[in-house]
Parts: sequence; structure tokens; C-alpha cells
Amino acid sequence: MIEHAIGTLPADWIVIMVGPPRPLASDRKIITVREKPPGSGPAAALVTGFNTALEHGAERVVTLPGDAPGGGLAAVRLIDALAGAGPDAAMGGVDPGGVEQPLQLALTGEPLRRLARRADVIDLSARRLLANLGDYRRLPLATDLVADVDTPDDLARLAVNASTPSEPR
Repeated sequence: MIEHAIGTLPADWIVIMVGPPRPLASDRKIITVREKPPGSGPAAALVTGFNTALEHGAERVVTLPGDAPGGGLAAVRLIDALAGAGPDAAMGGVDPGGVEQPLQLALTGEPLRRLARRADVIDLSARRLLANLGDYRRLPLATDLVADVDTPDDLARLAVNASTPSEPR
């Protein structure tokens, strides 16, 4: 699933994967880093990713969950929306039910730098990390862009729905 999501990202994007190293068939350059300390939760992983992106000169950062095959396409939508949002912007993905997807997020400017500076993130959820972000824009995303795969039934459901394209960009 990670390879599928990464494969839908533009070729010129830097890809940073936070977590344990894993073999991928992709020939794309992927920077792998670990949250500190390893296994310390999603907020720590996000902050580690933000810092790594800034160290590599990124001005805009977008995140995607590894268990959402449509996450790469969602990332492109978030970055596209962020481009017109102003210099100090944050954009979060929202599923069709109105539920925020905190691992589908795009940041630039001060919101990005502020979250990258966070130190109190061990065992903090992504939702709680974003609660401290303040007011930010939320972008509705199609079901196939936010659906995650936790079970074989989830995978089968996504396979059946794969013939139905998501909303146009």
C-alpha cells in the first residue's frame, strides 16, 4: 500500500518515510527516519517528518498515512489547495462524513515551523497535535482518497470501488 501511495506522488517530490526501514520495490529515492524515541507515536512521527523535510529545504510539507492507498492522490490535492492558501497556511483532509483525517495534512510557513518545534509529543495522538495548531482550513476529500486498509475486508471493498473514479481535481 505504501508503494502504491508513493507511486502516485509527483516524481520531483522528496519522500520522507517515518518508521522502521522496510524494503520497497520502488526505485524512487526515499529518506527513511525514525521518530524519537522509536515507537513514540504518530505525533512524534509527524514532528520528525516535519523537521527532516525542513532540513532538506522543503517549504511545503504534506503527510499521508501508510495504510491509505489513495493517500498519494490526497496529498497532491492538499498541496494544490495549499498553493493558493497564503504564506502561513495549513490544510487538513476531511472525509465525506466530515471526520478530519489528521495524517492527511499539508503545511507551510509558520504552522509548519511551529509544529516542527514541538517537543512534548511522545505518545501524543495526531489529533491532539493538530488541536494545538489553531484554526486551519479543511479540504473535503473523496472516500477513495481517505479510506484505509486495516483488514482483508477493507482491501476487498477498495478493490470493488477501484473502478469508480474519485471526484475531479
